[in-house]
Amino acid sequence: MSKVKELDYLGNLDIGDKFSGVYYVEDSFIRKTVQGKDFMDITLRDKTGSRKAKFWGVVPGIKKGDFALASGAVEDYRGNPSFVLANLESVDEPSDLSDYLPVYADADNLVDRMDVLRESLNKAAEKADLQIVGEIVDAVYGNGAFFNKLVTVPGSLAPHYGCQSGLLANVVRVGETAIQMASNYGLKPEEEVLVYAGAMLCMIGGVDAYGFDNCMPVLTTNGQLLGVTNLTMIRVSTAAKRASAERSKAKTLKDTDGGIIGRLLHVIAAALNYGDEPVLPMTKEAIVVANAVRSDTEIVASLNFIENDQNGDSEFTAYDPVLRRRYFKG
Repeated sequence: MSKVKELDYLGNLDIGDKFSGVYYVEDSFIRKTVQGKDFMDITLRDKTGSRKAKFWGVVPGIKKGDFALASGAVEDYRGNPSFVLANLESVDEPSDLSDYLPVYADADNLVDRMDVLRESLNKAAEKADLQIVGEIVDAVYGNGAFFNKLVTVPGSLAPHYGCQSGLLANVVRVGETAIQMASNYGLKPEEEVLVYAGAMLCMIGGVDAYGFDNCMPVLTTNGQLLGVTNLTMIRVSTAAKRASAERSKAKTLKDTDGGIIGRLLHVIAAALNYGDEPVLPMTKEAIVVANAVRSDTEIVASLNFIENDQNGDSEFTAYDPVLRRRYFKG
């Protein structure tokens, strides 16, 4: 087997480029040309994403979940890049998978942005005399094991957040968007505190629901059995009980704390808004956070659809059955 010194990342390639390296096989199918000859339709992946490729032959034994040594070129097919393989062979799984686990593009500063959100929340909670809310968030984010998972797990099975730090990116984006909306629409200090906390907590069940199988984002067993919604509510409820118990022990628990916790749980339930009995947002803070989550979800879904469109050289994408439209590519 020939030695590959360096991996050419698929996401960095353009028409006319050549590439080689060991790649993860995301999918592999044997198909037939119009002349009846067998060829392989294979999807290769590295940390920059996945690309469909063709190999005009068949290599027995290469299947989904394997690793393959591949080389070829990016050709022009009706104005779009087409990955054509000249060589393909099966290889053992690399000992280091860091080249294959996708990483969120802006991962370096996400932790700093999260720190800003937490600091801003605590200042707002102090100003509004709602320390119980900041303490609930601290009970979650102050757990080192939780935060270590948050910065590594994906936040979705779809490409945009289906990468390392994907969940953290999702939380930070929603938090920043929600607090800007709260400011724009003139919410009161108490409501802003609940916006901060609700946005930062409404998706944290993802740390238990998502993981990686080799190089692919997957639902964990708990994710399949309970779902992100239930896992989120379990974590938030546990943190609320812990924060209340600490305040009770210190004799700082207020009569109003229970109502504030109820409003916070409503923000989270309305933001998730799934299941047979969806919770509709009925407070200003819940309306803001729910719309921040919905906006982010729709934008990401649309961008994913456009980026992965297979509609050739048409100026419009194929029809998106979820958001019920075609997108103009220009």
